[in-house]
Parts: sequence; C-alpha cells; structure tokens
Amino acid sequence: MSNITVSLNTLLEKTKHYDKDERWMATSDLCTFMQRSPGLDSATEGRICTAILNLLNDDSADVQAIAVRTLTTLYSICTPQLRTIASTLLGRLMSEEKGLRDVYANGLKKLLAVLATLDQRALDQQPQLQMQVVSVCIDPLLRGAVVKKSNSSSSNNTNSSSKHDHVAVYSLEVLSELMLHFGSCELVMAQGERIVGILLGVLKDGQPDLVKRAIPCLGRTTAHLSVQLVERTVETLAAEIRQGGSNSPIYVRTLSSLTQHCGRSLRSKSGLILEILLEFVKPNDDNSNMDGDDDDEDDDDDPLDEEQLSIQTQLRESTFTAISSLMESTPSIVMGNDNDDSNNNSRANLIKITDSISYFLKYDPNYFESDEDDDDEDDEDDNEMSDNDDDLDVDDDDELEEDDDDLDAYGVEDDDDESWKIRRAALRCATSLIQLCNYGNATTTKSSSNSATSSTATDGAAAQTLGEFLWIGGNNDTATAIATTTTTNKKKYKSLSSALLARIQNNAERESHVLLDALAAFQLLLQNTGDASTTTTTSEYMASKRGVILTTSTALLKAKAHVHGKSSVDVKVAVLAILQSLGTNNTTTTTDNDTTAEEQAALSQVMHLLEHDNKSLKHAALVYLHSLQLDQHALAAPYLLQNQHYLQKIVNLTQSTEEWYKIHALALDVLAQLCHNTRAIVDDDTISSEQQNQIAQTYYTALTPAFQQADLDTSIKTSTLLCTAALLTSSLLLDKAATATAAAALLCLSSNQVEQCVQFCCSKCQEVSVRSTALRALLSICTSEYLNFAPYFVSTLGVLADLLSREQKLSVEYIRTFKQGVLDVLLAMLQNSNNIAGIDDDDETEIMSVMDRLLGQLGEIIAPNDLHISHFGLCVTLAAMNAMKNHHHAKYNVMICKLVCRHVVSSLLALVSSPLKLITTQEAGSSSSSNHNASNTSAGSSSSNSSNLLTVVTQILCQLVICSTTTTTHEGTEEGCMSFQELYTSIHSRARECTTSSTTNGNSTASTKSTTTTTSISSSKRTLHNLAVCIASITAVSTPAQLQQVQSELLSVLESPQGGDLQLMLALLTVGELGQRVDLSKSCSAFHIGLLTRYMYGNAAGSSSASAQQYEEEIRSCAAYALGHVCVGCMGTFLPMLLEAFEAGKAAGETNDAAHAKTQYLLLSSVKEIIVYHLKAHCKDDNGGNGNDGVNALPHTLLQDIEPHLTAHLNQKEEGVRTMVAECFGALAALHPDAILAKLSELAARYGSSHDVRACWTVLNSVRCAVVNHVDGGVLGKYLPSFLALLDEQDLEVRTAGLLMVNSVVHYQPNTVTTEHDGSSIMSSQILPKLYELSKLTARREVNLGPFKEIVDDALPTRRAALSVFTTSLKNCPQVLDIPAFMPILAASLGDVQDAQLQAHQIVISVSAQHPQALLDAVDTFVEPLEKTCRKKKGAKTGAELERLLEWIKSALRTMLVLSRLEGLDSEVHRKFCDFVDRTKKNPAYANMLAQLEEENISAPASRG
Repeated sequence: MSNITVSLNTLLEKTKHYDKDERWMATSDLCTFMQRSPGLDSATEGRICTAILNLLNDDSADVQAIAVRTLTTLYSICTPQLRTIASTLLGRLMSEEKGLRDVYANGLKKLLAVLATLDQRALDQQPQLQMQVVSVCIDPLLRGAVVKKSNSSSSNNTNSSSKHDHVAVYSLEVLSELMLHFGSCELVMAQGERIVGILLGVLKDGQPDLVKRAIPCLGRTTAHLSVQLVERTVETLAAEIRQGGSNSPIYVRTLSSLTQHCGRSLRSKSGLILEILLEFVKPNDDNSNMDGDDDDEDDDDDPLDEEQLSIQTQLRESTFTAISSLMESTPSIVMGNDNDDSNNNSRANLIKITDSISYFLKYDPNYFESDEDDDDEDDEDDNEMSDNDDDLDVDDDDELEEDDDDLDAYGVEDDDDESWKIRRAALRCATSLIQLCNYGNATTTKSSSNSATSSTATDGAAAQTLGEFLWIGGNNDTATAIATTTTTNKKKYKSLSSALLARIQNNAERESHVLLDALAAFQLLLQNTGDASTTTTTSEYMASKRGVILTTSTALLKAKAHVHGKSSVDVKVAVLAILQSLGTNNTTTTTDNDTTAEEQAALSQVMHLLEHDNKSLKHAALVYLHSLQLDQHALAAPYLLQNQHYLQKIVNLTQSTEEWYKIHALALDVLAQLCHNTRAIVDDDTISSEQQNQIAQTYYTALTPAFQQADLDTSIKTSTLLCTAALLTSSLLLDKAATATAAAALLCLSSNQVEQCVQFCCSKCQEVSVRSTALRALLSICTSEYLNFAPYFVSTLGVLADLLSREQKLSVEYIRTFKQGVLDVLLAMLQNSNNIAGIDDDDETEIMSVMDRLLGQLGEIIAPNDLHISHFGLCVTLAAMNAMKNHHHAKYNVMICKLVCRHVVSSLLALVSSPLKLITTQEAGSSSSSNHNASNTSAGSSSSNSSNLLTVVTQILCQLVICSTTTTTHEGTEEGCMSFQELYTSIHSRARECTTSSTTNGNSTASTKSTTTTTSISSSKRTLHNLAVCIASITAVSTPAQLQQVQSELLSVLESPQGGDLQLMLALLTVGELGQRVDLSKSCSAFHIGLLTRYMYGNAAGSSSASAQQYEEEIRSCAAYALGHVCVGCMGTFLPMLLEAFEAGKAAGETNDAAHAKTQYLLLSSVKEIIVYHLKAHCKDDNGGNGNDGVNALPHTLLQDIEPHLTAHLNQKEEGVRTMVAECFGALAALHPDAILAKLSELAARYGSSHDVRACWTVLNSVRCAVVNHVDGGVLGKYLPSFLALLDEQDLEVRTAGLLMVNSVVHYQPNTVTTEHDGSSIMSSQILPKLYELSKLTARREVNLGPFKEIVDDALPTRRAALSVFTTSLKNCPQVLDIPAFMPILAASLGDVQDAQLQAHQIVISVSAQHPQALLDAVDTFVEPLEKTCRKKKGAKTGAELERLLEWIKSALRTMLVLSRLEGLDSEVHRKFCDFVDRTKKNPAYANMLAQLEEENISAPASRG
C-alpha cells in the first residue's frame, strides 16, 4: 500500500509541475491509476478530485482537454465525491472567468449523465446521492438564468462571442440536461412553477442564444409537470401569441417543443393550440401575421423587407412543426372519436390542415409568375401528362436521353431565398398526417352537412377513411372526383394527393432536397393506403391516377440533373421507391393480363438505369424490379422475357468482376424471381421455343461466374444457389419443340450444364457460410417436376452421406440445424420414386456402398439425447427401405434390410428402451394392420405421414420382419437379415435390462427408497410401453405360428407371473397392444379376460411379489389399459365381458367403498380407451386419413350397451370416477352427437329438477369434454339451453362447472352461442345475464383455525370462472358483449383477491385495445382498488412470497400506465384518475418498477399514432 501511496503522491505533485507536458502526462497517468485502483478511501478520492478540478483552470488547452476527458472516469470511480464535484463546478461556472465556463458546463452535463446511469449497487451505498446532487444544482442554475435575464437588456449590443459567455447560456444548458435526467425528481417537480416562470421570462426577453436553449429546456421540464401546470403554461403562451409582436415565432416554436415532449398532457388544450397555429398558415389572401403586416408576398404595393420575411418564414416553419407534433401526440384532433361533436371538430381541423399544407406546398414567390400552375385539378394533370407522352421513347435502347429543358432550367438562383423551408415544413406536416393512416381504423367522420344523409342505411357508411380523404378530398364520389372541376376555387387543391403529385411534376420544385421530401411523402401515401382496408372509392380513384403517376415517374427518371448542377441520383432513387410502392399497392395494380403503355415506359427507363455509372441507382433499380416480380402479379415477366435485350442487361451485371457485389447478388435474385413467374408464359406460348432456349442459355451464363470463381462474396454465392434452383425447377427448362424420346432431350440445357449446376450446389453444401442455402436449393432441385434427377441421385446421395460424417468445429445448435437440413434433402430424394426407378443394375455396387455409408451415419445420430434428429434419421431410414423395396429387383430390398440390421437396429432399440415418451397413448401401431398382407402395404407408406417417432420405429421393424419372413419362405435364410425371433429376443433382452435396473434402484437405502421407487416406476412404465408396442407390431406381421407362440407366452405370464412385477406389466401392455392389432377372440378365452379383470381388482392369482404394494397401482392401471385395447380388436366378443364386470359388484378382495370406487374408475378407463380409439379413427377419416386399419367404427348397438353403465356412475361420490364418466361421455358425444347430447340433456333436466349436485356437475363436465373433442356445433346448439339452465342451481360447484363449460364453448365454437335465432343469440339471452350475476356472487364464511380465524369465500372460483368467460368472449366474440355494463364488475374485480385481480388487470389491458371509450367512462372507479393494491406492504415477506407480492403491485402499475395512455383522457373530466397517476409517478417507491414497465414499452393499442 505504501508504494501505491508514493506513486499517487508523485502523480498529484506532477499535476502542479511548471512544464505543461509533465502536467499532461500526470493527468493521463492519474486517469489510469483510478481505473486500476478501485475502492479508494474518501480522503484519497478528495485529493484526486481537487487535482482534476484544478487542471480544468490550466493555462494549457491540451491539459484542459485531457482533464475534461478524465472527468468521466473520475465520476464513475469517485462516486461519493460527486456532490462535492458538482458544487465546485457550479461555483466556478457562476464566477467571472468567462473563458472556462464552457468547460465547467460540459463537466456538469457529463456528471449528470453519469449520475443518472449509476448501477443499483452504487445507489444502495448512497441512496440519497442523486437527490443531494440535484439539490446542489437546481437553485444556482435557476439563479444564473434569472441574473442573465435581468441583464440581457443592457447587453443587446455585445458581439456574438461575448453572448456565449453569459452565465445564463450555460446555466440553461446544464438545466436542460438536469431536466432530461431528473425532471421527474420530486425536488425538481416541487419547483416546477418557478422553473416555468423563469424560462418564460427568458423567452419574453428574446435573446436568440438564450431562447435557443430555453425552448428545449421548457419542453423537457413540462414533460414531468402536472397536467394543470402544463395547461396554464399553454394558456400563457397562447395569450402571448394572440397579443402579437416580434416574439410570436418564439412562442410558436415553444408550443412545438411542448407538443413534442408532453403532447398527451395537452389533449384538453389541443384544440386551442391548433386554432392558434392555424392562424399563421391560412391558405388565403386574407392571411396576415399577428403584428399586422400583410402576408401576401405577391402584393407589390406593400412588400415585406428581408428581416420581416425571415421572421415570417421561421414562424410558418415552426407552426407546421408544431402541428406535426400535435397530430402525432393527439391523433384524435384530426381522427375524432366516439363523440359526434368531437368528430365534427376533427373533420374541420383535418380540412384546415390539409388546405394549409396544400397551399404552402406551392409557396415559392421567386418562381411563380402567374396563376397557370395554380389551376391544378385532376383532369388537367392528366392532360398535361398525356401531352408529355409524345416525348417518351418507351422502346429506346440507347443511353439516357438528355433533355436540356427538363428539370434543370429554373432561371437565376437566389441564395437568400428561404421559402423552401416553409415547403419542407409543410411536407413534413403532410408526412405526419399520412402516418395517421395506420392509426386504429383510420376513420374520419363526414362533415356535419352530410350527417343527416349519412345516418340512413341507404346512403352507405357513416365514416370516410383518412386514406380516402387524403386521395380524393371531402367528396367521396369517385365520378365527381375524377371529373373536371369548376373554376370557382382554383387556388385550392381538392386533396393532398393532388398537391403532392403537382409538386413532383412539371418542374414545380426547384430545391432537390425539398423534392426528395415530396417524393418520400407521396411514396408513404402509396404505402399506407394500399392495404385490404382501402375503400372501393379510394381504389377506383387511385387506379385512375396510376397512369399519371407512372408518366410523372418516367419523366423524372429521364432527367439528366436537378437544380444547381446537383446529381439526380437521389431523386431517381426516390422515384424508384414510389414505383415500388405503386407496384406493391394492392389498390393500384392492374387486373389486365398485360402491361400498359405507361408501365412499359417506366419499365424501359428502369432498365436503362441498369447501365448507369452510379451503383446506388443500379441497386435501387434492381430492388424495384425484384419487388415488381414479387408483388405485381408477375406482369413484368412477359415484357422482360419477350424483350431479351432487357434480360441481357440484367445478366451483364453478373459478368463484370468490377461490379458491386450487392448488385451482382441482387441481379441474380431478380433472375430467380423471373424464373418463378414463367410458368404461365411458357404454357400459353407467349414465347417461342427458340426464345425459350435462348433465355435458358442466358440464365446459365449468369450462373457461370460463380461456377468458375471460388472467392466470391457470400451474398453472390447465396443468390447463385437460389437462381440455380429457380432455373432447374422452372418450366423454362423444358424444350417444347423437342421430342419425348429421351429425358435429356427435353431440356433446354445440356446434361453437362445440369450436372454442373447440381455439382455446384453439392460443393457449396461444404461451405459453412452458404450451406443452409445450398441444402434448400438441392431440396428444390431433387423434387423438381421438370427435371429427371435420377442421373445425379447416387452421387448426390454420397455427398450428403459424407456431410453427415464430417466433424464440425461449430456450435452444437448449428450442427443440429445443419444435420436437420441434410436429412430433409435425403428424405425428399428417397421419397421420389423416379430417382430409384432410374438406377441401373450396373450401379448396384455403388448404390449399396453409398447406402452403407449413409445408414452407418444414421445409426450414429439416432440416440435418446436428441429425439428430433433421431426422428428425422429414422424417417430417412424408412424412406430408404421403402425406396429399395419398390425397385423392380427384390434383391435391393434384402440388401437394404441387411444394412439396416447392421447399422440402425441397435441404435433403434436403445432409443426405444429409453424412458422417454415417444408416442401418445392410442396412436401406437396405428399404421400396422391386422394381417400379414395389410401390414406389407402399410409398411410401404411414406414416412412423412408418420405421426410420431414410435410409429416410424414400428414400421422399420415390421419391414425387417416381413423381409425376413419372405426370404426364409422363398430363398432360404439370408445371413445378416434379422428374423422375427431375433428381433423378439433382442427386445425382450432390453426389457430384462430395464427390470434389472429397476430392481437395483428398488434395493436402495431406506432414506432414498421412496423417491427412487416413484421415479423408477414412472420411467420403467414408459420404457415397457415402448417395448410393448414394438413386440406387438412385429408379432402382428409375423407368421400365424409365431403369433400363436407369442400369445401363449403372454398368457403364461399372466397366469403365473414369475419374472416380477415389471415383467407382468410388460405382458399386460403387450397383450393390450397386440389385441388392438389382432383379433384375440379365438385364442384368448373368457378365463383370460377374467384374469385381466382380476388384475384390475388387485387380487390376481399367483401374484406374490415382494414389491406388490409399490407396483400394485401401476399393475391395475396396465390391466385396465390392456382390457380396453383387447376389446378394440374384437368388440363383439370382449366388450360384453368388460361390461359384465360393472355388474359384478364388489370383488372378493374389496373391503371398502374406496377400493370399489378405484375398481370402477379402472373399468371406466378401459371403456374410455375404447371410445377414444374410435374417436381418433373417426377424426382421421374426417381429415382424409386412413383411420385405424382393420377397426370398424363404434356400432350404435354397442353405444347403447355402454351408455347405461356411464349413467349409473353419474353421481358417484368419488370425483375421479365422475371425471372419467364425463370424459367418456364427451368422447362419445363427438362420435354420436345427436344421441349422446340428447341423453345428456335429458339427464340435466332430470337431475336438475331433483337438485342432484354430483350428477349435474358430471353432466356439465361431459358437455365441456364434448366441446373440447370438437362435437358438432349445430347439434350442440339445439341442446345447449338445457345445459345452461343448470347455472340456476344454488350449488357453487355446479355453477362453476357451468361457467367452465361456457368458456370452452366460447373458446372452441363461438358461433354456437353467437348465431342469432328469432332476433337473439344464446349468448345475449342466456349467458350474459347469468355471467353478470355470477361475477358479483360472494359466499364468505368464517373458519375457526384455533388461535385465529380466517374468512373464506367459497364463491371465488365461480367469480374467476366468470372472468375467464369474459376474457375468452372478448377475444372470440366481442360483438355480443355489453362492455359498459361490465365495467362495474371489472372495478369490483380489481379490488378482489390477488388471483382475481391479476385476471382483471389483463382484461383491462385487452379492453383498452378494443373499447377505450368504455374504460374512459369508468376510469375513476378503478382508482381506489388500484391504489390499494399499489400500497400493499411488504412486511416480513421474503423469497417467493415477496416476489409474488411485487409482481402483484407491478401488474397494478402496468394497468395504471395503460389507462393513463388512453386516447381522450382529460385532466378535468378524469381528475381523480389523473391525480392518482401523478401521485404514483412521484412516489420514489415505485420508481424502479415504473422504469421497468417503461422499458417494456407498455402502451394501450388504442393510443397508437
């Protein structure tokens, strides 16, 4: 430590050295010392701070500069000294050392920025640090501003440099920084009125340097002040503006700043602000500024001098900026809301704003000499553009035409002309207005003069979209809009679109950057008004202007240069953006099958741009061409392909090595997209066979650079791959003139060219940067309908097999994705039967060598640690087996089965024996059949149709057994091909390993035995189930003798289990799976069925295992599963036996009701297995699938046998039994809706009248399960009222069950309750009244818990269920809800218990997006419950309990913020809520939570703008 102290002392001494270089070096070393020595004591920190601050006064500018740079390190290291540093810097700032004030001000601003970003750890050590620094700064800064304001009058004659030394200038700069970071601080907000008063005084004084800083400072300040103070500030500014004077531009700019920073707080004053602002931009000759000067610049009698003109320009520029900010923050000022008066006012505002924008868009006093350009109506636009058509050479292939009189002839330049600032501000205001087209539904009401007619049903919609207004103005009659207007109001454009279009045509705009803004605004208008919501009126009008827009764009693209000799590149890029938006605009695209003359002219000019020297322009032209192919119905494809010189221009961009790589890549993308759009062109003979061959060769030329060069950019390689795939999958590939004698003769490309394309894709699969694209390209090529891929099949298969074997030095996730891509391609190749059919016998050795490598790699990737990749690997394996089996030579099938046995089977069995759920119950073996021949057919089905991994496994095993059986029968035993017995033995050995492992785990110590046993049973059962499915599947396709052998072994185990409980469970599961596939009625006697039944009772004969108690429940469950699935195989024989068990009463070993209930539960679960199996078969049939092969639908006669047993258990005491009954009834209802729903309706009436609570509960849950199983909605609607009648029951559980049923109906089948019959729907007549009633239900009771008592509300689940119904209805059928009627219930729910409150918070957020007005009307009723939740005390809560409480409070704050952002919230009307928001935001306890919520960007969708 002493060495460190000596080093520090040395550095501090050198900071006072006479040599400035020594001081500079010492300061730099001191900065490094602070960074490397954290945790300095306070005394040392104080010495360092003093030294650095003294260096700020150094005579050397270099030393000052490095001292300023060191401040940031000083602030972050010496955090406890920040208050002292701030005080020192402030003192020096206020001193008379004028030359260094900028240094001190910058130091203070950096300090405040660092202070605002301190981490939580530093704040925990000094919790009051920020408040202390703010308290040190605020008062001196305010005094500094006041001092300078009072002295400003005496310093008006000082030069500009001295003004920048004023204390007030730097005080305002630092104060603005303080407001930015700590404006919401309680200490600052307490002095808000004083700050506003001082800043208003600075504005009134009018010094430019001070005003420049005071305006943003005032904006930042008011962003955190109360709504009342902000409104008073606005009123003060409004009064000053009305009085007029030279400061009017200042106050208008201030209003603009206020609207930007606190626009939402100005909603109540938005009308006043807009009214004042519009006075400065009146679009008529009577417009005058506030100090009486005439505003008409064309009046030569009273011209404005240069200073007055400059002030007026600033005023109008600031006015348009303020209007833009006001529209962005308060869209309702022009969009309106649900109030008729507000709609009329917003309509008037919209018209005024649009008129002002349109008028000042053509404001150019130094250019306009007559009124001929003012007469700019729509038809005149058309005529003018049509006159220019003669100047366009649409088929000109030479260089760009250079017109001397185009856009570059504007006369003498006026350097002092600032009128362009007004036009630019008007354009930005227009942009803000156009952006409101995306706000909500973007509707603006019609004028009040039309309100009477619009209210009738025959006069159409009562609202006009904003897009429609912007395009055609207030008249939505298309014919009138398009027709030539009268001459009575020629100086006003009818719409904003007309004004914008006039500004970009006929050489109207002299300034290039203003023209760019005009082009951008018009492009935005096209972009925001081209969606599906555009009205027919707008669409027709936009379509009528399409030719004018295209012609105008073409003229701009032909221009050589713009004003002042500037390049026209930027203008042309902007024009291309307009053309792109025009092409993607759904309302302006043509419906004809050919391009128009205007489109061809524009396209011709775009193609000329591809030869331009500017790369940005060429890139923009290609972007337009690409978008045109994507979006405009491919209309350009015929034109480009018929004019092959245009196509050649695109190809030329791919041949030059000097071309920008992005242009090269994009040109290939355009060519690829053209390929996708050529099918119709080739089919209808639009191009000849010779042209088609030339086009194909031209495309191939574009690909060759990537074939020949390996060091191209990644984007070029990617685009080449996509273009290659597009070409080989396009109809251009087919030669229509060629004969079909050979596959190769049908192609426009030679076989060598196609082979080179395929090899290129294969080679790029090995490059990390483009391998994913290469795999996608290969996937497209190998599945192409125009290309015979068989000649390249074997070589490509070998490349992909090698890719799987390569060791990748990449992330595990990337390797996984790469393998999945390779497997996708392999699967597509193997499933294409043409690829296999084309293999010659001479290729036998090569194909088997490739298959050997491939299956070897597949065997390695099939593992339990990645089921997804394993599934893909098994699908590829099955596809390979199917492909080889379908070959005309049977030897291929035998060879592939040998390879599978060698490489895959071991991994496959390891996967199956893992304790992973590879299949959902009831789906096992659904692809297998009940006999040998049927299984042979199903095994050959496409693996892509396999529903799960275990299904693929069983198909592979079945094919191996079938192959083994066939070769043994006809050709003798084949070496290397596993027989049925070998597979059966291997699977059983896996089962024995499982049972041995479980037994070892079962012998663990007593302390861990219970936990280990529970886990072991669960995992062992999953493993045994997988193995049972495999055994049953291969047995089902084996010979009759082998089938009989397996059945005998299984029944022997059931009769006398010797291998333990797990072996018994395996036998039971296998019997069930086998019985599902094979009819066991001939070999399985009634004794064996009785044996399964007795196992369910838990008293099976011969069961004497030591672990019987642990496994008894699982054994009984397996027996029930087996019994149900055995019945599936032969319903007529086994189902009556199962149903007889219901009548047997209590078994001999059952001594209590609980045991009997468990038995009934298991019997019902067996019945459920049968029903669900048939239900899934029924669903597959409905979806076009094959269903379950060999299984008939559940007969209606058997349905009549099952239903009475379910009804008998309807009111059982055990809830589990009743739940199982409900699930059975629900599945049955999906199979036979009429019969079952009628029966349930009858039961509801019967038990409802007798008030049988349990039976009613079961009936309602049965209906809910039926809805979940997608019961017929039409049938459900007939019986639903009888079920809804149970909502009148007094029992709360029944009511809750009823509400949950309703919630399911609304979620899955909302049309059932919303369809109107006789003028009303079920929802409105029956559900909603009960919903509102039950939402308010309470049933509180006192529970005595000994030392204390607790209040329990039994109706809480009912209320929560009611809220769930409302939430679901709000999403699926909001049109039937009475939202205002629900607001009192929602307010009560906000004050309910925690879980109900959280639901209510989510409902509020959802409602804010759809029905904000209903929330506004009730927002004050939400204050009390929300504030109560926010004030919850933490108490002694810790851990999860504390976290849950904080999330509860955070949810309430989130709800408050959403409500505070509702459009239309007024501080006067909703004062109670606004005050609550202000109190909460000022409370430091919520600062962190509110900051987090702000970072989440929470906002009500209704307030988007």
